[in-house]
Amino acid sequence: MTQATIKVSDLVDVMERLAPAGLALDWDNVGLQLGEPDWPVSRVLLTLDVTPGAVEHAVALGADLIITHHPLIFKPLPRLTDARLLRLAERRIAVFCAHTNLDVAPAGVNAALARRLELADCVFLSDQSGTEWFHVSVYVPIEATDTLAEAVHRAGAGRIGHYDRCSVRHEVSGAYRPLPGSRPVVGQAGQEVRRAETELEFMVDGVHLPAVMESLKAAHPYETPAYGIHTLHNPSPNYGLGLIGRLPAPQPLRDFARTVKSRLNAPMVRLWPASRKTDFPVQRVAVVGGSGKNLLRQAAGRADVLVTADMDYHSLLDSPLPVIDAGHFHTEYPVLEDLQAHVQALGLAAEILGPDDHEIHRLLWI
Repeated sequence: MTQATIKVSDLVDVMERLAPAGLALDWDNVGLQLGEPDWPVSRVLLTLDVTPGAVEHAVALGADLIITHHPLIFKPLPRLTDARLLRLAERRIAVFCAHTNLDVAPAGVNAALARRLELADCVFLSDQSGTEWFHVSVYVPIEATDTLAEAVHRAGAGRIGHYDRCSVRHEVSGAYRPLPGSRPVVGQAGQEVRRAETELEFMVDGVHLPAVMESLKAAHPYETPAYGIHTLHNPSPNYGLGLIGRLPAPQPLRDFARTVKSRLNAPMVRLWPASRKTDFPVQRVAVVGGSGKNLLRQAAGRADVLVTADMDYHSLLDSPLPVIDAGHFHTEYPVLEDLQAHVQALGLAAEILGPDDHEIHRLLWI
């Protein structure tokens, strides 16, 4: 028996389940950026950036697909002259990007970083994501309530934080009159029908709403289900940017900075103690993989220290809490190991572009 050919679309499906494209912030560009969904895949290269070196590494490796964190194509292209794009197209190497959607996903960049630092009891630092939060209510015959609830839950409805299959049910008295041309399950044209029904209510993220509504309509026994969809002003609790977690035991600030450097294999870290002493004990830690200066205020008062990257001079001076800047590359790199495991679960060969092969390590401190 021959093994079924794995295609680019199969990898896209895996990534969509892990970090749906609908979670990406509105300025971002994610998804399949080069190639066709039906191209076959047997070997994958995972990287943070599609640099010229990454392209040549993929060619030498015989990779069919590059999964990258930072977009290969970020802005519209006025012309197709980029040597990387031409080389990839020539070798039929597809490129898929998961950027801010992977940042805000619960099993994404920040979860990998928090796990590397052994943080427990993590909660989102910010509620920022690219999706909306909806309240859906639908009227259904009492005897069909459980079947309908199962269908919408299976499609992604009713997930609230660490809980799933969440719903509210009210017993109500429903009434309707079939009109000529209708095909009612109960009743006949021209006669009003009164039935015991359930008003089923649940929450759903925008990324799952289309699938949920499709499942609702397919599972509902009525010809024309009565439902309402309401956009909520409060954000979804299922996604967010950055995490705050707890160390197993307090550590002096300077010692924890050394721990960060060691755990992330960073050549150096920058420690800004703010108004604290370097022996200040830290236990509540905020993490933001990549650039996190915009989340300083959200971390203040909730965490003892922020681990992130790309902190500029004035952001450090204004920071109300200590900061450990471990570099953009090293705070995001741990997620590649998680992605590698997802790819290998399909039976594919997957290699991570190592730090020494990444162009950023040509940066010299003189």
